[in-house]
Amino acid sequence: MWVWGYKHKQARRARAGPLDHGQGRAGQGQAGRWRYDYERAYDSFGDRARGETGRHEPRVGRGQGEADDFHKPSRSARTSQFFPCPAGCGRNVTERSVNDHLDICPKLACGRKMVHPSANDNQLSNDPDKSKRGRVDKAPGESNGSQPVIPDDSAPTKRRKVQDDAFAHMLKNASKVYSALEKHTTKFVFHLNEDLSVTWNSVTDDSKSDSTCWTELLSLKNLRVASSAKEIGSSSASEGKLPPNEVVELALTSSIPSASAALPRLVEKHSRLNPSHLKSCLQKSTRRRSGEQAVRVAMELIDRAYDQFIRRLPIIILEDSTLHPDFGLLVWLMIAESKGYVPSRQILNRLLEIVYEVASCPLKDFLNKDIDCSSDSFSLSLNLPSSALSPNEKPGEEEVVVRSMLLRAQYGGMSCDIDMMLRFARIWRNRFVDARSKPPTSLLCDQWQDVPQFIHEQARRDSHNVVASALSAGNISMLCVGDLCIEGIDFHCSSVVDFLLGRKGLPEAMKERLAGSHDSQWLKGQIKRLIWNHSSGVNHRKPLGGEEKSQRTTACDPTEDIWDDVLKPDFEKYCSNFILNRLAR
Repeated sequence: MWVWGYKHKQARRARAGPLDHGQGRAGQGQAGRWRYDYERAYDSFGDRARGETGRHEPRVGRGQGEADDFHKPSRSARTSQFFPCPAGCGRNVTERSVNDHLDICPKLACGRKMVHPSANDNQLSNDPDKSKRGRVDKAPGESNGSQPVIPDDSAPTKRRKVQDDAFAHMLKNASKVYSALEKHTTKFVFHLNEDLSVTWNSVTDDSKSDSTCWTELLSLKNLRVASSAKEIGSSSASEGKLPPNEVVELALTSSIPSASAALPRLVEKHSRLNPSHLKSCLQKSTRRRSGEQAVRVAMELIDRAYDQFIRRLPIIILEDSTLHPDFGLLVWLMIAESKGYVPSRQILNRLLEIVYEVASCPLKDFLNKDIDCSSDSFSLSLNLPSSALSPNEKPGEEEVVVRSMLLRAQYGGMSCDIDMMLRFARIWRNRFVDARSKPPTSLLCDQWQDVPQFIHEQARRDSHNVVASALSAGNISMLCVGDLCIEGIDFHCSSVVDFLLGRKGLPEAMKERLAGSHDSQWLKGQIKRLIWNHSSGVNHRKPLGGEEKSQRTTACDPTEDIWDDVLKPDFEKYCSNFILNRLAR
């Protein structure tokens, strides 16, 4: 046990002055009574320090709580009750609790023997006031007869900040390591032109526009990387991240000013469908190539949640259709929206035209593993120079497309969508750069750079008239039943699966027609699979590459009869009622 020296007690008594024990015992005067209690407790502390078992009993006539709580003296004496731990851990203790504290003191538990700095120059300590602390030795009987060393009480004791927090120590070291890394910054300009085209340039280029009227600066860290399958040893590309010292500073600029007023209302009376329902209906209309239906749903979605619309549309393009020539414009608007940019009516009209063109596109681009993995182990990231992303010496539309995909992945979302963006960025970069990669002969294009424009050419000629007709009166009054695709009310945004399971006789009919475990979770999974294969996942497009691949295999699918006979009637009834009950009146 570690104890204070006896001489320290005598020194404290000498500083306290003579005690009138009779006055203290008689209770004459609060100061004298407390000083007697102080001396008596100190004697008890000294006896316990020397190993004696006897303890003073509380005086007769005092309350038990007062005797036990001697460490709560009067207000005038509280300031001298605590003193720093003699071992140097930084805690404040009382004379009564010092022995118990020294038994568990972290300084002593870790095996360190605290000595005066002058006795050992190599002592490990991070205390700036260590020269003011004394030494703590073992009690007699535990050492080779050494006497305890009395701390230097004449020097003022300074409260020491505890430095034993391991987590703080780790953070301090980590900050030193990261600060030692050299920050590597790459600067680019992403510009929106007056004709709604976008350009991507480095800050060293001379192509800075003099008509810039809106600017926002962004700092992008933890850059995502599209790594090839050869680098990760698997059959598909995967995402990674660059070190934190790799930073891209992006200047988002525009020659079209931000609108001063709020977005104009495109639908006069809104339905009670939430944005999740509208996004699902927009995507299902796109899969079924219902262009006018998709435009009207997009109008209310823009009114209700423009930010969700502009974030979702790039995902729909690559997931359900083919790369659109204005993909870069959509990503620019997505980032600008997060910085407070308000699009003009001209931009809104163009967005609706893009929706129609995407929904009317006859081809779907699939994630082809052969194309994804055939190139070298070259990783894509936003900080790469233009020469690595474009076949031309001067940056062009090819670089804008690839960087827009990487930028959309950088802004996050569902992991499957991020992975899809990164993989398509690799695919289209390989198509642009690899001279051996040629488009299918059915597309009548010699280079991949011409494919997006070619496959959307017919729809682009019609999109202006469709949108102009829908907005002939400035807006539409409301959505009707024919504007909403009932397949959009699927298990992703509604409780249709629970409704079907609650239909009388439907679970039994499903179990009778399907082979499996037949528990509730298995049955839910089978219902979702049938809804996806025969309703919400159906895409009326041909593959871009010409390969015989389709998401719908109804010709040889044995579950088609189960869908038509068991699930489809109740499913369509639920979806129709769901929409009818939420339309504007």
